Amino acid sequence: MTYIEAGQSTYLAHFTDPQTAFAFVIYALAFAIVTFVVIYAVESWKELNEKEDHINES
Repeated sequence: MTYIEAGQSTYLAHFTDPQTAFAFVIYALAFAIVTFVVIYAVESWKELNEKEDHINES
């Protein structure tokens, strides 16, 4: 953790620390992947339901 001088915001100091910045990048990537997977799962689930409906109708 980087030491901060009086008057500086603690928020910015976190991002000047390479380890914290790296962790932030990792979390951002993980969040993006999870979001993509959830959207993909929901869309394919909808598609499967539509196919089942067509099978049930015929």
